[in-house]
Amino acid sequence: MSLEREMVQSRSAIDRSIPTSEDAVHQLVAELTTDDGYPVSILDDNTRPDWVSELLTTFNSRVLVRIADRMGLTIAWSIYVTVIFWWAETLAPEDLGLVMQFTIPGWPHELVGGFLSILLVFRTDQAYDRFWEGRKLWSEVYSRCRSLARLTLSNLDGYVAEMTMAHIAAFPISLKQHLRGSRNPAEIAAIFNTYLPPNSTVIDVVTRSNNMPVTMLLSMSQACSPLRSAPRYTNLDVVWEEIEGHVRALQDIVSECEKIKCTPLPLSYNRHASRFFSVFTLTLPFALIKETSPVLVPAITAFVAWILFVTEEIGHTIEDPFGKGLVTDPDDVAVSHTSGVFLPRHFLACLVNAITLEAHVPHEPSPLSPHKS
Repeated sequence: MSLEREMVQSRSAIDRSIPTSEDAVHQLVAELTTDDGYPVSILDDNTRPDWVSELLTTFNSRVLVRIADRMGLTIAWSIYVTVIFWWAETLAPEDLGLVMQFTIPGWPHELVGGFLSILLVFRTDQAYDRFWEGRKLWSEVYSRCRSLARLTLSNLDGYVAEMTMAHIAAFPISLKQHLRGSRNPAEIAAIFNTYLPPNSTVIDVVTRSNNMPVTMLLSMSQACSPLRSAPRYTNLDVVWEEIEGHVRALQDIVSECEKIKCTPLPLSYNRHASRFFSVFTLTLPFALIKETSPVLVPAITAFVAWILFVTEEIGHTIEDPFGKGLVTDPDDVAVSHTSGVFLPRHFLACLVNAITLEAHVPHEPSPLSPHKS
């Protein structure tokens, strides 16, 4: 009778943890968004802005803000060169007309134009490969955390379940901070305090370690270690083996993420590309001054510089897939969804949405019982 009572209590605890109402399912879909912030529930052919909106918002581009200094210097230099040549041609004394001889023929820029295109494409392609590899690793983190949450909520209860869920929820945050070189104990504490009593010692141990995600996984393994010695009839040793398998996979993901973060593109390559683009744009006015109207020289130079510098800056941005990039992402618990209000309602739903339908299916008695430490 005791075993049967424990099984009933375990099933009740699991049922309470799973969001089964229509509102919960609706919130689950509404909270699922794409990487660029569009909720999947409203995605259609009209979701993306049309080309008119994209054209009108060019000057609000965050990339343009980051290259504003280079663009300003290039435009100012082209205006200066144009004014000097116009003055030498119209107002300067005849003996200063030699200034007009300092023009550059157009063929050097045409000759290196093909090489410039290859360099730019190769640079951007390498940056996107790093971005896509990082995106796949982060997707694997998401999948592993979902599987761990499903195992925990389906088989565990009590302190072990709460401790494990706290680690699962906090692991992506610790990995993010580790890869960004930041440390925000309040952000991790907001998650842990949702499942555990405030001022948990685990928070201090994790946030003071040199490698927060690895320490988080070690703490998770220690929290689940009592499952190995659980009575055989509970089958919790099998659950422990599955959890450890996911923990090992997450540890491998941490190593792969560190490989990307700690191995940037060669500095000499980045410097060469940046210098090449700068020399090309700064000498372009000398090649254009005899080929077109002086009024158009600054505009053409600005257009070419914008294409080169924007493409280069996008490559610099996406080559670090774990950085903040161009998105405003303050690690502020007060303004983020990482809070005690968000987690109980939404985080569990996102992690265990694969078993929401299971709650509506009648269950046969199971030999699983929670192990409390």
